[in-house]
Amino acid sequence: MNFSSLDDLVTARQLRREPFAPEAVAALLQRAAHLADDAARAELAPPSGFALGVEAAFALASAALRLQGYRYEPSCNRRTVVFHALAHTLGAPTPLWATLAAADERRADLDEGGAAPAAGEVTILLARVRELESLVRALVQG
Repeated sequence: MNFSSLDDLVTARQLRREPFAPEAVAALLQRAAHLADDAARAELAPPSGFALGVEAAFALASAALRLQGYRYEPSCNRRTVVFHALAHTLGAPTPLWATLAAADERRADLDEGGAAPAAGEVTILLARVRELESLVRALVQG
C-alpha cells in the first residue's frame, strides 16, 4: 500500500471522512487498554496474548484515525489500511506501523493453523502497543 496521504486513501475508497466523535475515541482507548492488560496476563497461552495484543493495536490505530476525522470503509481490508495509515495519522515511524501490520498478518495466519508465537513475541508486540498508545494519547492531549 503506497499512499501519500489520508486523502489519497479516501479517493481510493479505503477511508471516509467522519466527524470527530470524542465518545467513540474514548471507547476505543478504553477497549485498547483492557485488551492490552488482558494480553499481558502471564497465565494466557502465547497465541491468546498475541491475538489480544493485535486487537489492542487495532483499537488504538482506529482511535488515531477517528482523531484525525477519518474512518475505514467497511468494504476495504480495514486492518491493513488502519495499520498502514499510522504513518499519516500519528507520523508513526515505519518500524512501528510495519511491525504492527506484520503482527496482524501473523494473527491471521494463526487463525489458519499457522505456527504459534513464542512468549517473547507477545512481549515485543506489547511493547509496540504501549509505544502506539503513547503516540495516540499525545495526540489526544494535543
